[in-house]
Amino acid sequence: PASAGNFEGCASTVNGTFFARLVSEEGVCACGSSLAAPLFSLASFAYAELGRVNYSPTGSSVGKSSVALGLVDFGGTDSLVKQETYDAVPDLRLFPILAAAAVPIVNLPELEDAGLRLVLSRELLPLIFMGDIYRWDEPAILALQDEGVRDLLVNLTNPFIHVVVRDDGSGTTEIFTDALSGFSAEFAARIGALDVLDWCEDGMENLTCPESVGGSDNVDPTDPGSALFYA
Repeated sequence: PASAGNFEGCASTVNGTFFARLVSEEGVCACGSSLAAPLFSLASFAYAELGRVNYSPTGSSVGKSSVALGLVDFGGTDSLVKQETYDAVPDLRLFPILAAAAVPIVNLPELEDAGLRLVLSRELLPLIFMGDIYRWDEPAILALQDEGVRDLLVNLTNPFIHVVVRDDGSGTTEIFTDALSGFSAEFAARIGALDVLDWCEDGMENLTCPESVGGSDNVDPTDPGSALFYA
């Protein structure tokens, strides 16, 4: 039987494919990258006199698939569009509009309170995100630090690294894992550069995998444990 739906208030669907547009011709309906969402929310004010702009931060994977299916006027993505998508939708075009950085952030208030800076290398980051290094007092981490940071790390009440990641379709995940794959051949072989992956597989039991959009919300400043997160 046919299954009807409503995609983000932009279009009605039948069995997941476009059926009818729900917004006026003067309006713009879009979805995708949560990283770019603040920019698009500003656009809704800038173009208010011309028509309504509705942008839903669904994640890059949904943005790319939705524009290919004709469900939205445009899709935002942090990662590139694959050639097979261009082949399937010849009119599709990709325009760069925003430059931003995908970086790991650390929730170690003890460091901030002491005015100290943690150093992590390209060699260490893949090991942390594979779960092979999961303590802040790991000798390889301590070897990179100034004396004050070393003393603080070895005396943490909770020395374990709690990694927070995204398991939804994320262009940020893809570009971050692409970087980690470039840093580490082992990471490339075990995980690779993907927009959707299960971080809790392949022996990475130390990772936590909440579903999220706009993942920096997962870093809780009140968490007594140490948290490493990629944005």
